[in-house]
Amino acid sequence: MQSKTMVEIASQRTLAKTFQGCLTKNILNEISRVSSINKSALRYGVTPKKAAYKMKNCIFCDILSGSQPCSLVYQDHVCTAFMDIQPVNPGHLLIIPNKHASNLNELEENTGGHIFQVAQRLAAALRKSPVLCEGINLFLADGAVAGQEVFHVHLHVLPRFRSDGFGFKFGPEYFNLPKRSELDDIARVIRESI
Repeated sequence: MQSKTMVEIASQRTLAKTFQGCLTKNILNEISRVSSINKSALRYGVTPKKAAYKMKNCIFCDILSGSQPCSLVYQDHVCTAFMDIQPVNPGHLLIIPNKHASNLNELEENTGGHIFQVAQRLAAALRKSPVLCEGINLFLADGAVAGQEVFHVHLHVLPRFRSDGFGFKFGPEYFNLPKRSELDDIARVIRESI
């Protein structure tokens, strides 16, 4: 496979920016087609339903209550998805539970499972839309040390393409593989904590 030239990469980025303006409409149409979601609930500019449990000083709860704007992509009785205001790439989505949960410990298991099901549908919609998307990352930061900045659980759905500049940095010990006995010991203590 040939590596892409700077002109090809620049063309991809220009194309991505061109499609960014029509992104929400195209994703909504694709979601409606891919899954049997009620189209009336997906109209562009719809104000999200009021959150069942609102936390003070939470930007995501403010979005759910309608006191802060968002570019809504999807909403049902469990979760809401909208465009990230500081996207890694065009099409970067956030999925949040409608009921406030600061971290995974507070999130109901059924809600977490439902959020991932919605993420699968949105990932499929991104791939079928005109948004530049050669792959998808799902990312959830749980706790400040893990990179969580807004303390309302949220799952990032990140469209990816070659040379997009985003990536994960591994620590210096990453390439030193642990012994099987060490992995077994860690697995045992985790099992015992379930």
